[in-house]
Amino acid sequence: MAPPVNSKGRWLAGTFVFPLFGIIWWLSAGRVAPPLCSTAVVGMLLAVLVFSSWTDWQRGKVYNFVTYPAFLELVLFNAIWSTGLIGACRWAGAVGVEYALLGAVACFGIALIPYIFSCGGAGDAKLAAVIGAALGVELGVASVLSGVFLTGIGVIVSIIWSRGPWFFVRMNFRAVGHWFVPLWISAPVEEEKEEFRKTVPLAPGLFVGTVFVLSGQLERFLTWF
Repeated sequence: MAPPVNSKGRWLAGTFVFPLFGIIWWLSAGRVAPPLCSTAVVGMLLAVLVFSSWTDWQRGKVYNFVTYPAFLELVLFNAIWSTGLIGACRWAGAVGVEYALLGAVACFGIALIPYIFSCGGAGDAKLAAVIGAALGVELGVASVLSGVFLTGIGVIVSIIWSRGPWFFVRMNFRAVGHWFVPLWISAPVEEEKEEFRKTVPLAPGLFVGTVFVLSGQLERFLTWF
């Protein structure tokens, strides 16, 4: 029988493997990466996002043994950095404990919105809190919003591709119209309700959104407007 998800070995791996990857990232790829991507914290975050994207896509889960240790380690590191005991630590990517906590709360709150309207678990919201703790308020919120937006676009494209554009328009018209004027507009039929019940993996979108922001692509995109 397979070991339980929250086994001691997995919690130990979640505690030590991702920070170790962050240090390796800084020592290798971080030296040639864009400035926002060159720190150990970002390397650790990218490892957490890649792993969580895979588990969310394959199994529909973002595991606590990944998000809990990562969040606590980021808050603890920033708390120690805020005392001045470990110097500037620019190579590590500290943002300060207050900034990390504010970012975590803001990103968690944003990710709760798709969680409330879906049938999935809260693992994606916890992963968003890790992003906020790693990047702070501005970059964290931008990454999570980008991830949610990209996920939404992916869902729309998927429904239109598999069901057709008229199905997409009809299901949303019925859902919104029945909410406001239930006597005039009928509720979505069972086939349409099934689309609303589907669990959407958010972690891959959060990964792409974070890379999009840290690589400077979001800033370039906004300059077009």
